[in-house]
Amino acid sequence: MKAERLEFHISYQCCNHCIFCSEKNRLKRFHGLNPTFREIADVLKKKKAEGFSYVTFTGGEPTASGNLPFSLKLAKLLGYRTAVTTNGYAFSDIEYCRKYLPLCDEIILSVHGPSAEIHDRLTGKNGNFERFRKTIGNIEKLDPERIYLITNTLLLKQNAGPLAELYNMICRFRCVKQCILSNPAPEGGAFTEYDSIAMPLHEAGKRAMELAGIVKKHGKIIKLFGFPACVLENPQECSNDFFWSPKVTVERSAAKGITGLREVYSERPVRRRHYSRKCSECAYREKCGGFFNLPH
Repeated sequence: MKAERLEFHISYQCCNHCIFCSEKNRLKRFHGLNPTFREIADVLKKKKAEGFSYVTFTGGEPTASGNLPFSLKLAKLLGYRTAVTTNGYAFSDIEYCRKYLPLCDEIILSVHGPSAEIHDRLTGKNGNFERFRKTIGNIEKLDPERIYLITNTLLLKQNAGPLAELYNMICRFRCVKQCILSNPAPEGGAFTEYDSIAMPLHEAGKRAMELAGIVKKHGKIIKLFGFPACVLENPQECSNDFFWSPKVTVERSAAKGITGLREVYSERPVRRRHYSRKCSECAYREKCGGFFNLPH
């Protein structure tokens, strides 16, 4: 199946120290090796010629890199629909928002609790929740209708209860169009901490459905990622697996001492996931990505 969606890792630096960071090992390995302007331009031009129409700039934290303004300007010039994943680092500055928000179609904004006590603890830095509040406030003030704002949240032992308060708060913003709630992936920093942060799967599925109900009552879209269909009610309505579109990820790589970029094609959401024997009998087998491969 042909991909039209590009995910481009343009930053290998981040101001946070999230206990669940799936990119932790790669950020350490490639720190200081952000793609150059030439590399970014070559990728964007090549993929546009191949028929790609949507690009997400991610990291690391893309707004912590000087590459993002150039990347957004060129992507829009080439006719891409643009998205940025962010923790609110630079978009919390109203002037930065005024300058670069017009170059974005979508913002995927991370938030992991309804208070500084919870969010800052999980993301490893004081002041992060205040930056989130400023970012969502800036977008609400400057461009609440056009911007498609998606909030991105991990469901963890440490925040499962308070997330109801979080969703009741953020769903009141007009700019918020969709919420993604994810089961933590056992990779990067989350690999070594998995038992201490991840809920038992059936409990996580039940809580995810409760939180999905809150989001739907506010008239917003909710997508659940990393949960097998068997732990969700009506997965065809809320499982992100059922709405997956193929993508190509471009990221830094190194082999035999040579640093470059590599492309990873993902036709289905099966990264770090597997199927049990019972999965072969499931009616959702062709859509569901399965279970995460857990550390032992």
